[in-house]
Amino acid sequence: MRYLRDAQGRITAVETRKTSTGAWTVVANAIAYQPFSRLVQAMSFGNGLNAWNTYTLDYELDVLGLYDGARTSSTGPTRAPTTST
Repeated sequence: MRYLRDAQGRITAVETRKTSTGAWTVVANAIAYQPFSRLVQAMSFGNGLNAWNTYTLDYELDVLGLYDGARTSSTGPTRAPTTST
């Protein structure tokens, strides 16, 4: 495994290879982060899928999305609704 990092030390790409002399294969790349945090906002996978996340103002995961170029699949909200008493 090889981890490529940006100037702030955050991972921007992950690569692997079958043998020590084999070609590098992308596992994930184009990893983008939410401003002022280490929360992943979006990334591309080596199989062509793209993921994106949206967060609340409290930095809680709100929607987790997956995009394959033709269709979009998303789930959300991922947090339990709050109730008042």
